[in-house]
Amino acid sequence: VIDGNIYADQAIIDGYVRGNIRAESRLVISGTGRVVGNIQSPSVRVEFGAFFEGRCRMEESPAKG
Repeated sequence: VIDGNIYADQAIIDGYVRGNIRAESRLVISGTGRVVGNIQSPSVRVEFGAFFEGRCRMEESPAKG
């Protein structure tokens, strides 16, 4: 259980997150995952059985220097 924002290169959500998630390369919400908040990542997968309530923004991350 996480009550707060997550910032990571990759994130796999198996539990409950209440907050915004920003994943620089990919985000997966598994079948047992629950997300209440906005997500941003260039690659998003929401598996069967997952719960997501919020907005999703998919755009490429700026090139890392």
